Amino acid sequence: MNEKQATRIAQEYVAQQSAAAGRDFVLVHELTLSKQYGWVFFYDTRAYVEGGDELRAAVGNAPFIVLAENGEIHSTGTAHDVDHYLALFERHGTCHPSD
Repeated sequence: MNEKQATRIAQEYVAQQSAAAGRDFVLVHELTLSKQYGWVFFYDTRAYVEGGDELRAAVGNAPFIVLAENGEIHSTGTAHDVDHYLALFERHGTCHPSD
């Protein structure tokens, strides 16, 4: 899988999150991280990403990983910095090893 295909999967995931929350979420492309195992995507509300309206920024919108191998999505978390979750994923194959 390439980054373009992973981005399509990420956009579908964000659309599902939008529908579930009743909010208009979009990917924050400039924050996307490329890793050897896939890509880490970030998202927020369109009002915040495009207009900078901090009062309409999302809360609880955890970054997520799209695996290059199979397109599988792994949600990180918001209790810690994204680097914490990526280290867990790289060590254990999951962002939440105690779950």
